[in-house]
Parts: sequence; C-alpha cells; structure tokens
Amino acid sequence: MAAQFREGQSILYREVTPLGKVIDIKPVTVVEDQEDRILLWLPLGTKTKKPILATPRVPGKPRQWVEGQLVDGIWKYAEILILIRTGRRHATWIKWSEERNFIGWYINLQSELSRTEFGFNFLDHQLDIIVQPDWTWEYKDEIELKENVKWGKITPNEAEAIHLEGKKVVEEISRNQGPLFESWSDWSPPHDLPKPVPPELYSTRFFGQSIRKQRRNL
Repeated sequence: MAAQFREGQSILYREVTPLGKVIDIKPVTVVEDQEDRILLWLPLGTKTKKPILATPRVPGKPRQWVEGQLVDGIWKYAEILILIRTGRRHATWIKWSEERNFIGWYINLQSELSRTEFGFNFLDHQLDIIVQPDWTWEYKDEIELKENVKWGKITPNEAEAIHLEGKKVVEEISRNQGPLFESWSDWSPPHDLPKPVPPELYSTRFFGQSIRKQRRNL
C-alpha cells in the first residue's frame, strides 16, 4: 500500500468512470489517514474541477459526460467531512450549512478507494442515501441505477451488490450503529487546519490521467 498521507495535507479526491477516466476532482484536506478509517475535509468555496454534461440531465436517466474535458467549479453543496471505512463500498458525508449548522448525512455508494501518490480515486455507484439529522432516510437515484443496468453501463450483478451495500447501511441506522451515531456532527476543523490547495497548483497531468495503471485498492 502507498504511504499514508499526513494530517493537514492537501490531496485530490477524484471520481473516475468504469473506463478509468477522471471526471471530477475535489481537493480535500486530510484529517485522518489510518488503516481502518480515512477522514477528508471539503469546505465550502473550495475550487474544483468538474465534468461537462454532453446532454441536459434528465432525472432518472444515465448521465453522459464530454470526454476529456473538465471545467473550473466551486464547491457549494455543503461543508462536508468525508468518512470512509476501509473495506466498505460507501463514503459517509457529514454535512454543515454555511452558518455551520449540522444538516445531516449523505451516504455516497461507491467503490473502495484506490490510493495514488496524490490522493484517492473512486468509482461512483449511482445510488445514494440521504439521511436527515433525525436519522430518517431515503434512497436517491434508484431510477438512474436501474437505467444504467438497462443501458448496459453496469451489470445486474453489480447493481445487486450496490443495493446490498445500501441495505447494510440502512440496517446499521436501524440498529443505531455506525458513523451516524458517533459524535461527528459536533466536529469542527481545528483553527490551524489548512484549506485544500486549489487545483491549478497541481500538475495538470493529474486531471485527465487514466487510473488503470495506478490503482491500489485499500
């Protein structure tokens, strides 16, 4: 396994396609990089690199990206602390508003992380779970996942495995277990924790690089 990152280090959190093409880059600050758990901070206002939709997005339909093109973006969704447990195929986003009010969790179903010299890569699995501060939850993008199976972007067996991971998360919630029942909602970044380094300060070779030869599963 590649060397662990140090606390406060700025790294790249990159989403890739099934063909290994980078389609989204979020600079994040490392809060913790341990054998069993990784914590990454993504504050509001962070400069990112995002894909261009090839066609207008239709809810429930698979998204198509313009190959090889990323444009500048600004992270506006929420301040998040990304928590990834080794061996699990999802990431838990702990969310705060601009006023720093805790606003719930977002469970991003995804592949296990692949560690690189400059950060982590992952493959998004389409299906997500939105969890409110009172632990009520709902699935997001179920129709899109079904459409991806229909269009051959993922196999029925892959979709079944994605649903199984989602079921495991929901079962944890029902048992009052897992990261959602730890004290992360009270977390705040230490005053000396640096914000992520803007993408333009990284080498552009990290933006469109295929990840096939650099993948190291955790």
